Amino acid sequence: AALWDARRHCFLVERWALSAAPSATLYLHALRHDARLPRARPSSVLVVATPVLAGTEYAALADLPSAVAEAHEVAASYPRADLLAGRGASVPAFREAAPRHDIVHLATHAVLNEAYPLLSAIPLTPTSPEAADGALYAHEIYQMRLARTRLVVLGGCDTGGGRLSRSEGVDSLARAFLAAGVPAVVSTLWSIDDQEAVRFFVELHRRVGAGDDPVRALRMAQLALLKGLSGDLRLPRSWAAYQLIGGVASDAVH
Repeated sequence: AALWDARRHCFLVERWALSAAPSATLYLHALRHDARLPRARPSSVLVVATPVLAGTEYAALADLPSAVAEAHEVAASYPRADLLAGRGASVPAFREAAPRHDIVHLATHAVLNEAYPLLSAIPLTPTSPEAADGALYAHEIYQMRLARTRLVVLGGCDTGGGRLSRSEGVDSLARAFLAAGVPAVVSTLWSIDDQEAVRFFVELHRRVGAGDDPVRALRMAQLALLKGLSGDLRLPRSWAAYQLIGGVASDAVH
């Protein structure tokens, strides 16, 4: 998105809507899943935020002070919203709720394991005080079936990163959701600022909730920051971190 066109003096995202896929096989797989979904506006969202990490191996992760505001603003973009927060943001609760929603948004941390990608994780609340680990691991996501979900938004840092394969692309948390049947995943390419992320995600979901396809919604959300009044948000570090992985039908120009 941040590639500079020296002849036209603009960023690539100013001319094109952009998406990526780990491989051609996964791209076609995602397109088939997307084609089976209804074209109606999404009616429901599941938002996960502020899991309780105290006492777990993830306790040292920084707080996300803007996650609560982010969660409520994202939820307001859809007719029906379920929020898993605090003690309720556990792996069993997520596994039970996610298949019932058109959109899933995780305002959480992400922990990559490049040596063992299946152990990359989204830290969530343990199911008991004695448990040291309540994380949702990539290998568990691979086993889920999210046939209804059109879009997953991974709001943690570097959720599009992972071990690189020459034939299959990046083995990331985003890829795990593709394998679970989700045709489009918005992930991040580097660490993102908590407060800046809220501005982007609110704009993204406002457009998805209004009926834009995820590819178009991503581009318009990036342009909203790029063309906005805030000098910090206009920098590529703020809007170019977000990438759509998968394959969806779009009326945007690719």
